[in-house]
Amino acid sequence: GPVWRFTTQLPPPPPNQPPFVPSNPQPVDGATDQPTAVTLQWTGGDPDGDPVTYDLFFEQGDSTPDDPIAQGVASTSLVVQNLGHATTHFWQVVASDGKAQTPGPVWSFTTQHPPPPPPDSSPPLLLDQNPAPNALEVPRDTNVSFRVRDDRSGVDLATLEEEVDADTLVDDGHPQPGFEVQVDPI
Repeated sequence: GPVWRFTTQLPPPPPNQPPFVPSNPQPVDGATDQPTAVTLQWTGGDPDGDPVTYDLFFEQGDSTPDDPIAQGVASTSLVVQNLGHATTHFWQVVASDGKAQTPGPVWSFTTQHPPPPPPDSSPPLLLDQNPAPNALEVPRDTNVSFRVRDDRSGVDLATLEEEVDADTLVDDGHPQPGFEVQVDPI
């Protein structure tokens, strides 16, 4: 008998399913006291097993982030740095499998306040010294005076006005080799 030949068609491929909605953000949505360099992380993927890339949108102070900071990222994390202190940042991830896109929700976090300034290590200022430092041949009836001022705050820390009698400067008729004054803060 005759040979019959025929060709069958493969069934059509199943329709593409879009990528999963990006989820599980790190830092968590609404997190506070975050550093100014943060690793953004999320969960993604695709139900068909297609490779997925991600576009990230990020803005400070705008709850509708539309500034792209990365496009076509294959991983599920991205480091952002040099963020302002005490500011709220909004971010969104859009997943793509090359055939369809799935936007994730908008997430936010707030960075920590700046650290306090370091203490001022500058020494206080010694002002209005009488007699001048290392003065020679100071008369015996000289009044000693000076002020100590905090240069940063402008506040006087100590003052001294002292009349010095001859007995303080001379012992047994001989000049003392030095004269020191110790002052307690005011």
